[in-house]
Amino acid sequence: MLLSGWIKLHRKLLEHPVASNAKYLSVWVHLLLKANHKEKQFIFNDKTIKLKSGELITSLKKLAEQTGINLKTVYRILKWMEKEKLIVKESSSKFTKIKILNWEKYQVENKCETDLRQKCDKIEKQDEKQEVVLIPLNIKDCDDEVKQDEKQIEKQMRNERETNEKQSKTNKNIKNEKNINNNNSSSKKAKKKKPEPVIFNFETRELENLTDDDLELWKNAYPDVNVEIELKRIIAWIVSNPKKIEKRKDLRRTITNWLSSEQKKIERGIVLNEKIKIGGNVKRMDKPAIKKIFK
Repeated sequence: MLLSGWIKLHRKLLEHPVASNAKYLSVWVHLLLKANHKEKQFIFNDKTIKLKSGELITSLKKLAEQTGINLKTVYRILKWMEKEKLIVKESSSKFTKIKILNWEKYQVENKCETDLRQKCDKIEKQDEKQEVVLIPLNIKDCDDEVKQDEKQIEKQMRNERETNEKQSKTNKNIKNEKNINNNNSSSKKAKKKKPEPVIFNFETRELENLTDDDLELWKNAYPDVNVEIELKRIIAWIVSNPKKIEKRKDLRRTITNWLSSEQKKIERGIVLNEKIKIGGNVKRMDKPAIKKIFK
């Protein structure tokens, strides 16, 4: 079956961070090309699955093969796109469903584009039957409408840019006024105190000098890790290995390294599970097999 139709790529894409990295841009354009342009239904495991416009069914392995990018990099790219609110991803044991956000804003066709696409589709179907059919296309009318749309979009972008510049100037003036007031009221700014070192109290068996800022920082940096549970595991490890922390004046670095290691284990486990699901239900894998997968 021949591929038909097109997608829109607005020049505004060049201002987005996704355009600064070739691999990220490749995956993004691939998702746009693979997404449905209209609602579609199919049967899977005796259930009717509905896909709306801007949605597609795929998997990490398929994306890696189609884009030529390795599996772990594709996983990180999709994770970043979710964080940047470009897509919404729903994973199951058999496939991954991806929804492209703001599809209607950038990909919905106007009337002239719809008519032109339908006529092109009709020509392609006739070509498949080896019948020559000449259908007049009003390209000039479409060009005029597209130019008009581009002018409207440029006008909107220009208005947004002017509004942002005015807001930026206002914020700068407010900031300058605050600085002047602060300089008049106080000639010296109080330096932010360094947090007290985190130490372990062997009598109470507690970590002392942990702050709410520490917990918030770790939760944001390692979103897949349960920080509270890992802190309890760290305490148990310290009780069992007291000599290993004798020379450590501040345990923040030790805790950070511990949480970072747990985050990496979880990420490796997610990618491994995806590979296992693709190959079938595997109850047990020995260490050489796992190392072979990650080569």
